[in-house]
Amino acid sequence: MLNLPKTIRSFKYAFAGIRHLIFYENNMRFHLLVSVSVLAFCFFVGLSNTEWCFIVIVLSSVWISEAFNTAIENLCNFVSSDYHLQIKIVKDIAAAAVLFTAIMAAIVGIIILAPKLLTLARVYF
Repeated sequence: MLNLPKTIRSFKYAFAGIRHLIFYENNMRFHLLVSVSVLAFCFFVGLSNTEWCFIVIVLSSVWISEAFNTAIENLCNFVSSDYHLQIKIVKDIAAAAVLFTAIMAAIVGIIILAPKLLTLARVYF
């Protein structure tokens, strides 16, 4: 049986995590700025349903990878404030996952949006 109070608490904790990411994590604010810019451009040029799906998937993938990266970094910092090569490697790999995701999102964005940008350029120039 569904425990509604427990479920509501879970959502409360998740929203607290989102608030923390946006208000205290510089990289997430950067992702927010890029995401809002991309979405605004997408609304301006008009996308098909399929194109919207791809844009939403890649943008959310970047957000998800950044959230995991932040969680991993915070956990590593909690475990030890001293320098440890193994912790450095873990943090570097988590950061690399965000970079991979952002690069793939940029590639998908270019594939979808470049033709629309070229069309706009032809119309206005």
